[in-house]
Amino acid sequence: MDLFNPFSSTKHENRLTWSFLTMLKYDMYLQKYIYDTVTTQLPQLPAIYNTWEPAHISTQTKMIGESTQQLVSVLLTDEKIHDKIEIKWEERNAIYDGVIEYSNGLTLIVENKLDHEKVWKEQLSPSRNALSSTRRENVLLHQFVKCLVWPDVLEAVLKYSNSEIASFGNRNIARDFLSFTEKHHPNLTPYRTYILCGNRESALIRRTVRLVDTLASKSGLSVHDQSKNCLEHLDCIARLIEFKIIINSNKNTWKLRINLWPASTSSQADRFREVLNRAEFINLDESEWIVTPNLNFSFQGTKLYWATTDWNSQSYLEYFFGQERRYGRKYSREMEELLEQWSENGLIRCEDTLEIKRIFQNRKFFDINPEFSVYRELDNETVIKMESQDHLEAHIIESLSVPLATWGEDLRVLGK
Repeated sequence: MDLFNPFSSTKHENRLTWSFLTMLKYDMYLQKYIYDTVTTQLPQLPAIYNTWEPAHISTQTKMIGESTQQLVSVLLTDEKIHDKIEIKWEERNAIYDGVIEYSNGLTLIVENKLDHEKVWKEQLSPSRNALSSTRRENVLLHQFVKCLVWPDVLEAVLKYSNSEIASFGNRNIARDFLSFTEKHHPNLTPYRTYILCGNRESALIRRTVRLVDTLASKSGLSVHDQSKNCLEHLDCIARLIEFKIIINSNKNTWKLRINLWPASTSSQADRFREVLNRAEFINLDESEWIVTPNLNFSFQGTKLYWATTDWNSQSYLEYFFGQERRYGRKYSREMEELLEQWSENGLIRCEDTLEIKRIFQNRKFFDINPEFSVYRELDNETVIKMESQDHLEAHIIESLSVPLATWGEDLRVLGK
């Protein structure tokens, strides 16, 4: 049962405004939040405006209360509009999305626009017909619209829903409202922090893209053109560093996976062989990093197949990076012999052998890439805790220095 979604089939274009104002109507703390947020943008109000009683709230109304002494037009939208929007009394019949009348005489008329680019400025001005001419002459109409953005409002509601000052009922109403916006208006959900994203995968992915942007600015690396969740450096032994959200099957928890792939090409593998500290690399699991073989095959730079191996990382490393160079470009006859040998000794499986032969049957050669997958996973509680302490990016950079150091690189200097 959900206050804002009483029936799954119910749809209405004004449901978001109705839900928001319904929540405000029953919660003085949130009324005070809106009051403070708007009045901080106004000239200092007389002392009388410091008094406080619950506000009268209405939606889809033509009228403004006769007790109004100061009137402010408020725009609620998805992104901040920095240009000043001037308003005045208009000769039109207006229906206001919301009217919030505080007992001290301050009234807010609220216009909700989900897209800031579709704001009709004239719609933000009050109608002369909303007040009698006598009352209108005594009302101070503030000259410019005050813009509030949904991500800021939703973030405030979320913090309130987890606070100790909110009662049990108010916390649940706030959470119902947040659930409603996540379901029906996901583009309004803020992505500044992971905790604001809840367990919604699309929000977590967008937050991770922002994380990668921040890491790029701190490290000097680039964001990959196609994969916005990857850092890239063309001259590195591991060209890409991927940041991926893994949602657990129960949908209640998630992990942030940080993944590198050293020795992904022959030239990278050659450098890897020269500089690798083998003992430290194989023992990366002691630093919470997982190392697994990721053998793959490519043709003219395009990877076409990844094989499954039963070998552990130690055996795989000794085979490809021992005395003999067993990777790189191989021609048909040599490749056939290798495939048979690998199938027999368990480096690849029989089904891999058949598929590789099928893919490359019309090609004279292809490249063997003795790649590794090196990854670490941070659970959602750890990510949220580090983020709340403003330490997430620093922790990731520090953590990445561990695997990178085993092959002689450092994220903190790669981009310089």
